[in-house]
Amino acid sequence: MGSGRIDEWEVWQYAARLSEVTVTERVRVLRIFATEAGIDPADATPLHVVRWYSSHADDWSQSTHCTYHSYLAAWFKWLQLQEYRADNPLVKVGAPKSPD
Repeated sequence: MGSGRIDEWEVWQYAARLSEVTVTERVRVLRIFATEAGIDPADATPLHVVRWYSSHADDWSQSTHCTYHSYLAAWFKWLQLQEYRADNPLVKVGAPKSPD
């Protein structure tokens, strides 16, 4: 689902000279989100994101939650910059509490 845009985002990240680990982890997590939410991640709503976060409340650490949130934030920001999306659903979701 949405693999064309994900593939495009991957190329843009490499063009920005992000590290291999950063790019592969962001893409991996975004594909997991797409699969588990059953949607094209470019079309995600705040509810899709919140449901996905909630489904992992027992198996993600607070640090993992914050990291994955930052990956989604980068994704939605890129979609807006490319004019693929006018809004950012994370504005309504809010940021998770950072680990102490």
